[in-house]
Amino acid sequence: MLRTNRKSSPVLVRSLACGAAFLSAASATAPALASKPLTVVREEWEVPPPPPDPPPPPEPPRSSDQTGGGILFYGFGSFAAIDGLGVSPTGDSVEPDPLKNKHLRLAGGGHLGGGGFQIDIFGKYVRGGVGVSVFGVEGTRLDHDRLANGFSVAPSSGWGAGFDIFVGHEFLKGPVRPYVDLVGSINVLSLEVDLVHPTYGRLGRTQYEGWLFGFGPRAGLSIPLSDSAFFDVAGTYSITGSERFRVTAGFGFWGR
Repeated sequence: MLRTNRKSSPVLVRSLACGAAFLSAASATAPALASKPLTVVREEWEVPPPPPDPPPPPEPPRSSDQTGGGILFYGFGSFAAIDGLGVSPTGDSVEPDPLKNKHLRLAGGGHLGGGGFQIDIFGKYVRGGVGVSVFGVEGTRLDHDRLANGFSVAPSSGWGAGFDIFVGHEFLKGPVRPYVDLVGSINVLSLEVDLVHPTYGRLGRTQYEGWLFGFGPRAGLSIPLSDSAFFDVAGTYSITGSERFRVTAGFGFWGR
């Protein structure tokens, strides 16, 4: 008769013990393992805030000796000392015989009035430019040697045109810009002269011209009206030449 051995095997006991320990450890670490992937995903997909905009760069300081250029439109009036300025026929005019070699000349002072434009060039330490003007002449008379046979002359009002060139220095003081220039000028004066006879009346008209040269200092003041416009006033004294003192005023535009 067979008997069943109910005694437990040592190997089986050890296997059951290891399995129980493994299940116990797995159940203890399961919550930590379940929550860890959620934390990692949140950290990996979280978007940081954008960085703040950089501050704007500071504006460059304005230079007190800005360079550039401009144009000035002006009017002027001047006092002259036109005395002994000789006039001669223009190139295409034929001088009548009674006036030949009679030394026609202007005398008696006079004054000029007109307008023009001026181109300015501004450098770091100097300023310069050129100007062109037209003007009328008043307050002077035409002298000449004695004419034969009762002839006389009747001059009309004269007019002229001028060309200036200058160089100087501009000072920056607050909202205005004072300056000092040395100006050289060449002016041509033109007038028409009628030859008159007491019996036959006016016998003809001849175009005459005379040249005026000048050189002297000028002091002025430019007043900015905006970034591109300005008002200018100046006075010029001619050391040489027939024109003595000139006052100008005008408006202009510049880029600097």
